Amino acid sequence: MAGKRPKALVWTAERILHWKRTGEKPLSVMVWTPEDTGLFLDHVAEDRLYALFHLIAFLGLRRGEACAQKWTDTNLDAGLIAVAKQLVVDGWEVYEDDPKTDVGARTIALDSDTVHALKRHRAQQDKDRKEWENAWVETGRVFTKENGELLPPLPTSRNGSSSCTRRSASRRPGSTTSATVSRPSPTRPGPT
Repeated sequence: MAGKRPKALVWTAERILHWKRTGEKPLSVMVWTPEDTGLFLDHVAEDRLYALFHLIAFLGLRRGEACAQKWTDTNLDAGLIAVAKQLVVDGWEVYEDDPKTDVGARTIALDSDTVHALKRHRAQQDKDRKEWENAWVETGRVFTKENGELLPPLPTSRNGSSSCTRRSASRRPGSTTSATVSRPSPTRPGPT
């Protein structure tokens, strides 16, 4: 029987201060506050993977689920996505698998902000496809590298996104960008 999965703790001012003083992370799984998540999303609003971060933050998708999302399982007109698969990294290999749990395979309704983010992302991906011409790798995935190759579900700080994204995502060790964020999405100035 596998060990218990660690529960997440929210980064509070006190925990941040302790981490800065000692370098010790309170738990292996730490999440941002809704305010921090909003700051991060505002800071990466122009990043080519913004829609990926948006899905993870607002819909609770795991990185592997978001990176595995196919356009055929994404219906922007109906405002629905079917989470059917996940990408898993095993050593240097990336493979497709079923979601982690039985309830992981699910259909999620999309709000208008998420539909807008995904439409904007699709337009950019179509532009990338034209620019790469015959070198484009057709995976059918929503989130890919700029040339269409699979985007491995690595932590944000190692995923080859813009340097501002890496700096923002790695400002606290082991943070996930996923925290429950209330609607409407926060509009705050980005981190400095």
